[in-house]
Amino acid sequence: GFTVSGATLLDAKNNPFVIRGTNLAYAWYKQYGYQSQIAQMRTRGANAVRIVLSNGKQYTKDDASTIQNMISYCEQQKMIAILEVHDATGSDETSALNAAVAYWVEMKSTIEGHESTVIINIANEWGGTWDSDTWASAYKSAVQTLRNAGIKHCIMIDTDGYGQHSATISQKGQEVLNADPDKNIIFSIHMYGTAGGSSTKVTLAIQNAVNNNLCLCIGEFGWYHSDGDVDEDAIISTCASKNVGWCSWSWWGNGSSVNYLDMV
Repeated sequence: GFTVSGATLLDAKNNPFVIRGTNLAYAWYKQYGYQSQIAQMRTRGANAVRIVLSNGKQYTKDDASTIQNMISYCEQQKMIAILEVHDATGSDETSALNAAVAYWVEMKSTIEGHESTVIINIANEWGGTWDSDTWASAYKSAVQTLRNAGIKHCIMIDTDGYGQHSATISQKGQEVLNADPDKNIIFSIHMYGTAGGSSTKVTLAIQNAVNNNLCLCIGEFGWYHSDGDVDEDAIISTCASKNVGWCSWSWWGNGSSVNYLDMV
């Protein structure tokens, strides 16, 4: 399946794979389905889709059959599925992260065999506080639990500070990677007004990860947000120059207060 080699994400044939995708807000809009949206993403050139799912702690739980069908459809579209649990967003409670881990262990038989087409993003933006030590400790345990359960997928981990504390990767990323017996982790920064507010911030965050030989994806970014303007041109151009992946936020489904983030 997917593996990391230093700062490079490799596909199942050991070819470099650069994520170019977007986010699908499925968990809140299940009634609209997902197939037509994913198909439209594909026609626009996306090779991946990051899908918002729920373990039932805040939103309606997504069951194994739903995930199985999603994976199958993404495979038909020749797209990578990045699956994430959104219920732990902003929480500093280790129990919230552990609940997300438990969900993936529960879904093991569903995701097993799809290591070449699925990346597991354990929990969206777990860790609202900028606290690299707590973040690292919790994720080292989380990764080991997943590996002990037999989950072999490439794992994606968001930084703390709602995904915007980019320094966490250079401070503690190697420590978390070393705790993974498979050494198969891609880190993710969410770039809004805080992490992505200027070309200087963007370049420094991406360059730091690459310089530390750690694999990176910009798991979310928009053109603007409540915390300020975003230099989306710098994000896209810097990612292109460094072969770093990205998933824009989001295709459709943002609430009325942030519907400027809808791409369609």
